[in-house]
Formats: sequence, structure tokens, C-alpha cells
Amino acid sequence: MIELHQAQCFLAIVAENSFSKAADALGIAQSAVSQKLRRLEDQLGIVLLDRTSRRLKLTAYGLEFLPYAQQLVDAEVRARAAARQISERARNTIRLGGYAFSADPRTDLVNDYMSRFPEGRIEVEYGIRAELFEMLRQNRVDALMVMHSRGDELDKQFDAIYYRRLDPYVALPPNSPLFARDSLAGGDFAGMRLVISPGRQDGPVLETLCQSLTRLGADLVFAPEADRRSLGLFARRLQMPSLRWLPPGSLADDEDGYRIIPVNGALISLDHYIYTRKAADDRLIKRFCRFVHETADEFGPRTH
Repeated sequence: MIELHQAQCFLAIVAENSFSKAADALGIAQSAVSQKLRRLEDQLGIVLLDRTSRRLKLTAYGLEFLPYAQQLVDAEVRARAAARQISERARNTIRLGGYAFSADPRTDLVNDYMSRFPEGRIEVEYGIRAELFEMLRQNRVDALMVMHSRGDELDKQFDAIYYRRLDPYVALPPNSPLFARDSLAGGDFAGMRLVISPGRQDGPVLETLCQSLTRLGADLVFAPEADRRSLGLFARRLQMPSLRWLPPGSLADDEDGYRIIPVNGALISLDHYIYTRKAADDRLIKRFCRFVHETADEFGPRTH
């Protein structure tokens, strides 16, 4: 097998047209240069340099082999450069756990963070709530974003930073008797057939939400997918209202003929927290946590 240092030695001899100058350029003894060239020629079974004349001269074989030796050395240079880039990227990459239901606040966080720190990268790993916490325990992610309903106990095994609150809104079809309203109250859910996310990614939050809606008299219909667009299409096909989650204070709006209006005071809000391992001392994680703290909205406690 041709070794890299042999090809480098051969190229240095050709470039310097001298064994002694090649040795100086490589920082090794001249005898080592001669030995490396002989071993290369032995392995190839050809003579690369004519040493009989007063000047070194490439043989026909040497001339033909020259570009391949250069390609070998160039490949090593590219490999080292790629390794440096990979290492640098790893040092600037945060592995963030999350689930599809929280795509909007997570996307906001990722975009804002990378705008502030262009050299930074965030790679998202997906899973359900229990899986995400296990991934954090096992150091398979550096941080994760999960939801809590207001007043929930936080997981004390980890550090948690409040980030974003989403409030319940309802997208009403044009045939709804509530269509002209600017907001809904708890009593408006009595008898309402309401499409909601299946919520398989976060069982505790889904359970709390379902209990609240059921107490208000809603008849819950679970969409096949948690994705907001899929949920909306499913509700439109059935001509039913659907539950949405938007930042507090969002105004009533129209979407493809549906009216999206807020729910006043009757339902839970979803508070999004970023969890990290206790007292994480990694420079990058500390910077990320400071950023979350600085960009958190004003609707919840900043740290726990």
C-alpha cells in the first residue's frame, strides 16, 4: 500500500530537483528521503527517478505516476480540511429534542438563535415526551423543548427555562352559529364537536386538555395527525371547528373562509420550556440558555 509520506517525499524531490533540498523542505534527513523513495519504487515495481545523470530526471514511469501522487496528497489536504470543518460544526451544534406539535415556537427559537449566532447550528431530534427526557439523560441531546399546562410541576431532575406560551383559539367554519363572534367563553363549548390534535407526542398535556374540554361539554374528534395543516384540512372536510394554539393576544383572523377566534379564560395554556441537564457547563449550552432566557415572552416565569 502506498503511504502518504512516500508520495509527499516523491513530490518534494521533483519540486526541489534535489534529495538534499527535499530533505530540508520536509525536515528529515537526506538518507530518509532516499529510503522513502526506494520503498515507494519497490512497492510500485517501477523506477520513478533516473539518478544516473548529473541532474535528477523523471523516468517515463515517474512522469506518468506524478499526477496520481499529487492527487493522493491533495486528497489528504482536503480530508484534513473537511475534518476541521466537521469538528468546528460539532463544536457549534446544539442537539435539540422536540416534537412536531411544537413546530412553530421551536422554529422561531431556531431561526432567532441562528440569526443572532450565524456560526451556530441546531439539529432537531424528534420523539415523544418520555423519549425526549431519556435522550437528555443519556446525553443524546443537549436540550429539549416540551410543553406544560400552566401550573404543572416541572421535572426537577433538569434545569428548565421558560420560553413561550400559546393560548387556545378555535377555527370556526362559516356554518357555525358562533362564526361572527370575536371570542369564545367556556359555555360555548357545550355540545360543540371539536377537532383537536391527537397529541400522542405529549400524553400529560393531552390528558389535561381533554379533561378541561370534556368538563365544558365538548365532543372531541381527534385528527389523524398533529400537523397543523393536516388538522385544518381534516376539520374542513368534516365542516367542524378545530382547536388552534397561538401566542396570547393574537387577534381574531380569517383563514380560507374559517374564522379563528380566541378562547377567554376557560382552557389551559401551553407553556413551552427548554430543559437541559443540571448545571450544564458547556460553553455552547450556556450561551443557548442565556439566549432562551433573553428572548422568552412576558407571559410566564423566566427561570425555575
